[in-house]
Amino acid sequence: MAGKCKGGGDSPEMVFAGLVEGINKCGFTGKGQKMVVLLGDCGDITDDADRRKGDKNYPEYIKKYNVAMIAELLAVAAELPSAFLACQVVEVGTDVDYIAFQRQTRAIIDAQQTRIKKLKMLDVSSHYLESRNRDAIAETIRGNYDRLAAQNAQINKELNQCGGASTRF
Repeated sequence: MAGKCKGGGDSPEMVFAGLVEGINKCGFTGKGQKMVVLLGDCGDITDDADRRKGDKNYPEYIKKYNVAMIAELLAVAAELPSAFLACQVVEVGTDVDYIAFQRQTRAIIDAQQTRIKKLKMLDVSSHYLESRNRDAIAETIRGNYDRLAAQNAQINKELNQCGGASTRF
């Protein structure tokens, strides 16, 4: 039987800060392909009206942590775009914080894809997935990894045929 993920009851969260800081601290280098995986339930605090009104640090937070910043980091981190997989581990239903996660991660994916097209970079596959089934999430991550590895092998083959440097994944 597949395991099930459960929510933590601590919504909303600092999803954008976690993504920005995580990508920045990851140390992506060279032309290797990358995949960023986000597992979560609730959206970022930017959807919380009380937070926007009452938190004196909010204006600084939104300058540093926002959809455009994340999309830029995913698009150009270490010269090649990163695949982004957002896995929501709860059923969305009508919960506003769950809906925020879905909407925000889809906005990140859309902004990332727009940026990649504008830069005329190698297209990567980024996805939103809603599943409480850990096995399904793991299979999706494995599938994305395998796809990126195969894409990387093809790029290396083409580079070697024309005497270029190889990439790594």
